[in-house]
Amino acid sequence: MSEPVRKKKELKPVRLISNTEIKAGVFVIELEKIHDFIPGQIVAVAMHPDDDLRLYSIASGVDYPYLRILFDRVPDGQLTPPMSELRT
Repeated sequence: MSEPVRKKKELKPVRLISNTEIKAGVFVIELEKIHDFIPGQIVAVAMHPDDDLRLYSIASGVDYPYLRILFDRVPDGQLTPPMSELRT
């Protein structure tokens, strides 16, 4: 019996608003808000459509104009090093 295949939902590109290092190795990234959400809800993030998805909690309130994600840069991580280098 084979393992079930988990399909990725269609990824939607979003515009980067800001990327700020708030402490050594700790970043807050603000992205265009394309859907309504509730604080603590998770969002799947990838830099490219073929990359593995990483899950992050949304760290902004419902009335905040952008989607905010807080993350630590993991030196040997697949996503956080390039994500920490993003610039507007």
